[in-house]
Amino acid sequence: MPREIKHRGFVPDQETWITGNLIGNNVIVGEIVDFNDEYFTTEFWQKVDPESVGQYTGLKDIAGTEIYEGNIAQKAGNRYLIKWCDKTARYVVEVLKAYALLVRGVEFPLWQYVEENGQVNLEVIGNIYEHPELLES
Repeated sequence: MPREIKHRGFVPDQETWITGNLIGNNVIVGEIVDFNDEYFTTEFWQKVDPESVGQYTGLKDIAGTEIYEGNIAQKAGNRYLIKWCDKTARYVVEVLKAYALLVRGVEFPLWQYVEENGQVNLEVIGNIYEHPELLES
């Protein structure tokens, strides 16, 4: 199954997150709605804080929330995705390659842990941009 490539970024003056296609390191645009040989038009064009930009992993957590690079996630349920940590451990998500995440310095091929509904046994509880305190012990 091909992974949908999209990014998310925070728009500070609107205090909101948007998703779409990343242009450069700080502009997210929507789908192309009109084009010809000389120009193209997108649904929207928005500058975002470059520190907040994260790539979509192509996966969703147990609640159906899309998992992006920079999310903070923790284990959910009684099953363990990452067996060497306790259930309350929290992880920063970083995209490495298709369906692989770097979590606390260890690479995990998440496709091995994906449920039939396309979700993984993690719960997104925030992100490093808005909730850095979640990583404090």
